[in-house]
Amino acid sequence: MTHYTTRERVNVNAYADWLNSEPWSAFCTFTTSTGLSLKKARRTMETFKEVLTAKHASITKIFWVAEPFRDRRDYHVHALVQLAPSEVLASELITSAWHEVCKPSGYKMYNRIMVQEYIKDLGAHYYISKNLRSAAVDYDLL
Repeated sequence: MTHYTTRERVNVNAYADWLNSEPWSAFCTFTTSTGLSLKKARRTMETFKEVLTAKHASITKIFWVAEPFRDRRDYHVHALVQLAPSEVLASELITSAWHEVCKPSGYKMYNRIMVQEYIKDLGAHYYISKNLRSAAVDYDLL
């Protein structure tokens, strides 16, 4: 865990509070079977947004953070996704788009995906923003 000064903690909390003010549909965690560098995580999330938008034209936005696994060899991504209401479940759209972008390969024939409904009181906004001040992460609002 990153240790922050009081001022940095205030900034991170302000970011988390702003995230929680948005009407997110889902909180997600994504991994790939091949691993992600920071650069590849950014490209993957940009492509993910394009694919998700093609599948669901009324996608509004994605806030994502790529952070290292504990071994610091590669990265995983946490994301908040905002979709307009539709008849298709957000989890189905998101999972389908992620599998289209990150096709499983090698001995791992899967990509781990966790998609949960975003509920403001559960703290996902703090969890996703916990490492924003760290040089070891990348993040963006798409």
